[in-house]
Amino acid sequence: MNVEYSNKWVSVLSEGDGENKYYYVHQKNKISILPYIYEDGDLKIVTLLEPISIWDSTRKTQLTCVQGTIDEGENPLETAPRELMEETGFDVPLEGNEDRYDYLGYFNFSKGNDSHRHLFLCNVTGSKRKKKTTDGSEFEKNTKIMISDSEPLKLSTDLTLNYLYSKLKEKLNL
Repeated sequence: MNVEYSNKWVSVLSEGDGENKYYYVHQKNKISILPYIYEDGDLKIVTLLEPISIWDSTRKTQLTCVQGTIDEGENPLETAPRELMEETGFDVPLEGNEDRYDYLGYFNFSKGNDSHRHLFLCNVTGSKRKKKTTDGSEFEKNTKIMISDSEPLKLSTDLTLNYLYSKLKEKLNL
């Protein structure tokens, strides 16, 4: 196995040579969370409005769910509260709140990629919100938190977000 390219998030690996050489992508495993508030039959979802990079000049932002990388030595359930706090400020520590996190399983990113994305729903109803933490990047500084009904999802192209929302509606029998 040869490393063709690598940074802290992704590596491109190859095996073989000449016409028999093939490549695959290795990324750290990730999580995606759809936080929600459900009170008196009123559902609000917590999403992120993120800046779009230069590849799409027609739109300036995209609607996504909370996402993050599983750090070395962490399991997905340990990552979820950390990413939730970092990206939204919702403080829902795992201890004592295990029933607020619904683990839905995982999927592989794509063909030719050996990484997993673990999926969660998280009930943040009544949770305290603190100031979100960022890594200091312009991307994170320019990411906005939206707490709204499902109306903005009509414009979302994030398949993970739409899938998580469909699972949330099933859970709540909506």
